[in-house]
Amino acid sequence: MPRRLVGCAGGRNGDSDYRAHCVRIEGQVPNFGKFVATGVAIPMASETPEISFTADTALPSMTRFYHPMFVSWYAAADGNPCSSQCAGINSTSDDVYVTLSTPDPTLLPIPLTVMRLAVSNEGASTPMGALQNTWALFSGPANINTWDNRRLYYYRNDDHVVGFYPASAIDVPGLLTSSSGSGECEALSQLLQDALAVNGIPSLYFQINTVDGSQMLIKNWAFVPVSTYPSEPVWKWQMLVGFPDPMVPHIPLDLYGDLLSLTGVPGQNSNPPSEKLFGNHKILAVNPTLGVGPYLDPSYGVTYTGSAMFEANAVAGYVRFFDDGFFHARQTGSGGNIGSFPAFP
Repeated sequence: MPRRLVGCAGGRNGDSDYRAHCVRIEGQVPNFGKFVATGVAIPMASETPEISFTADTALPSMTRFYHPMFVSWYAAADGNPCSSQCAGINSTSDDVYVTLSTPDPTLLPIPLTVMRLAVSNEGASTPMGALQNTWALFSGPANINTWDNRRLYYYRNDDHVVGFYPASAIDVPGLLTSSSGSGECEALSQLLQDALAVNGIPSLYFQINTVDGSQMLIKNWAFVPVSTYPSEPVWKWQMLVGFPDPMVPHIPLDLYGDLLSLTGVPGQNSNPPSEKLFGNHKILAVNPTLGVGPYLDPSYGVTYTGSAMFEANAVAGYVRFFDDGFFHARQTGSGGNIGSFPAFP
């Protein structure tokens, strides 16, 4: 929408391209109000003037998504309100996003998908409400989409199986422009972090690690009854993986040595995700007073109270490389192999 008011009376520095008389322009929005500009000079040449409008109604003090905002535009001789003498000149329809606070300039330009995740579940008037409304679009998982309804996947695993980076994106720009729509945990956590920041809600992005340096097997897996290393006290099972990507393409019958991959923890638009063996995982921490979490995992659409809950709910076992040249696996046992989660600062 044009922003700068162009003077009119007597033209612009004597420029004959401008008429000497001014007009009033009104934009009427159903169930909202009007945008009004007075003293507008209309150029006779092929030039588009920049016009500053004033709204007679404030935007709501809560998140709101006008999808779209319809505006009917009218013009009249300056001084004549449209209630008496006005001529229709045009109509426009554009999406308008109302945020809870002014977004941090470092977020600019903000992708439309981030804006949708921030305000499309509208009506939040507090940070708690805005966090809960945005998280509801991830939780479940809710199977998130882009602004134009393209699916976003956590390790896509349908007729188009996608593995680790560079096949899956590791940041928001890569995720939103990827032809596959597949992302790693980094990209999905950053996407949620940006959506929260649009409404002024801070979050802590951090990495989950194991205590002993082993890799995590994300649920569900079946450990065969007769293992390759029965004399081993803990690391009894052998895991055979692909190279360079351990799980993509999938091994026939999903049998990775002594371990059988089963449907388990679903990810965004993937049940299960194509990858289930990780050296680390990225999630967010938020202020615990906001009523959600406080640890948010947007890749799977779930929350945790801490590392113990993550291990109990998500981890089926652990894998390490041994001196015999093979990967050995163990079950979680009594737990305690996930490093402590940081407190929100």
